[in-house]
Amino acid sequence: MQPGFRGSAEFGPPSKLASRDCEGEHYRPTKENDYGDCPTSAAPVYTSKDAILGALAAGKLTLDDASKRLDALTKSKPSRLYVKVSAKGGVSVYGLQRMPVTLYGQQWERLREFMPEIEAFIAANKDKLSVK
Repeated sequence: MQPGFRGSAEFGPPSKLASRDCEGEHYRPTKENDYGDCPTSAAPVYTSKDAILGALAAGKLTLDDASKRLDALTKSKPSRLYVKVSAKGGVSVYGLQRMPVTLYGQQWERLREFMPEIEAFIAANKDKLSVK
């Protein structure tokens, strides 16, 4: 196996190397720098607002580039929905919003039976509803 690639003995398993800190710059592994040495020509991936603003203050980013990176960072990604049983025995659905939606089993049954009315209401008021 070539040095610097996933699972190589030189860098260990990829799960332990989610990112590298290289001379103060935070890099994420990509196909080009796949867990290997820090790239010399690749642009760093800034993973936080503070890192982007710090790079802008240090002159490493232009104002346009920094604002594009901030916009990309703040856009919410649709997350995968999943279900868990809550501590009090309710059914919690995660991934719809910041906090889980939790109802007891009977409440989910009532909501499921009421779904045709909800779908009709959404269709009738589609122009008034906002989209997230």
